[in-house]
Amino acid sequence: MYTRSPVLFFLIFSLSFPNIIHGVELRVLSYNILGMKPGTDPESRIQHIISNLKQIDADIIGLQEINESGTGLNNQAQLIADSLGAFFGEEFHVYQEFTHYSWDNQFREYIGIITRFPVSNEDYGQLIVGVFPRKVVWNSIATPLGRINVFNTHLSFNSAATRQLQVQQIIGFINTKEELSPGVASILTGDFNDTPESETIRLLTDPQTGPHYIDTYAFSNPHSPGYTVPAEAPSSRIDFIFEKSTGSLAIDTSMVVLDIPYDGINYCSDHLGVLTTFKRGHSKTTIKPSTDMHNLLPPRPNPSSTMVFIPYDLYHDSEVRISIYDLMGRHIRTIEDGRRSAGADRSIWDFRDSRGLIVPSATYIVRLEVDDTAVDRRIALIR
Repeated sequence: MYTRSPVLFFLIFSLSFPNIIHGVELRVLSYNILGMKPGTDPESRIQHIISNLKQIDADIIGLQEINESGTGLNNQAQLIADSLGAFFGEEFHVYQEFTHYSWDNQFREYIGIITRFPVSNEDYGQLIVGVFPRKVVWNSIATPLGRINVFNTHLSFNSAATRQLQVQQIIGFINTKEELSPGVASILTGDFNDTPESETIRLLTDPQTGPHYIDTYAFSNPHSPGYTVPAEAPSSRIDFIFEKSTGSLAIDTSMVVLDIPYDGINYCSDHLGVLTTFKRGHSKTTIKPSTDMHNLLPPRPNPSSTMVFIPYDLYHDSEVRISIYDLMGRHIRTIEDGRRSAGADRSIWDFRDSRGLIVPSATYIVRLEVDDTAVDRRIALIR
C-alpha cells in the first residue's frame, strides 16, 4: 500500500513555509461574475464571490463581466483584488480594459486579470465587434514555475462566425506576445460562448488546424462534461482554461468550482468557475483515456457547505481506500476501505471526522489509494 510519510513531510513542510506552496503548483481560475446585473443582488453576490475566492486561493484569475458604476466607482475587480490582498497579506495586481456599457448602459464593463505574482508587461487586443465590443487582455507574469503569458477574453454571444474570427485574432495576438515575451507556457481563460465540439473551440484544440491549445478540463476529466452554465442547472460548457505549452508547465488537475448556492437558492453568478492547477513538467499533446488507469474525479460540489460527492473510476477490481486529510497531513477519516468492482463509483463525505464530529471550515485533501498508487484532490468546506 502507498507509503504516506513523504507526502506527510511535504504537507507539513508546505504549511511551515506557506509561500513555498505557490512554488510547487500554480492555480488558475476563469470566472464570469455577471457584473452588477439589476435584480440579482450584486452587492451580496460580490461578497460571496470574494468569500469563495479566499477559499479557492487561485494565483491567477481571469474575470469576465467586471462592472463598475457609470461614474467609475465600485470596480468589482479592484474590490476583489483589495479583499484578497488584505486576507492573504500580499498585493494582488489588477489589469483590466473597458469594453462597453452594459445592462442598459448603467454600468461600465471590463475584461481583466488578477494575480498575486509580479507582472512585467500587459496589453490588450481589440477583437471584431459583435453585439458588443470585445477584447483579449494579456499579462506576462513571473510565477515560481517560470514566466507565463496569460490571456483572458469574452467572445460574442450571438454569432458563431464572429466567435471564430475572434478566436483567430486571439491566436495571432498570442503569437505576437509570445515573441515579445517568451515563457514556459501561454494560458488562455475566458467565456467563449461556445461548446467543446464547436468550430470555435476546434480552431484552438485541433492540431491539424493550427496551434494546439489543450482544453485543461477535458484533459483532466475525459469522461466528465464539466458543464458551467446555467449555474442553477448546468447543461453546457462554455467557460474554458486552455494551455499552450512552450516550455515546462504541465496540467495537474482541473475542476468546476463556485457550484453551490450561497444561501441554498442563489448562486454567485449565472456561470460556474473553472479552476486548473499546473505543475512543473510537460503535458502530453493528446488526452490519455482513463480506461487504462484508476481515476479520482473532481469532488462535487466544491466548495461545499453540507456534503461532497467523491466520484472515481477503477480500471479493474481493486482494494480501495479513500481517506480525508487536513493540510498538515493529519488523518481526518477513512470513508472507503475494501474491495470494489471495476467501473465508475462514488463515495460521500458528510464533513465529519472519525469521531463523528463536524470538521471546521477549511481546505481538505481527499486521497484515493489503489494498487500502491495514490491520487489527491482538494475539497473546500465553507460554512
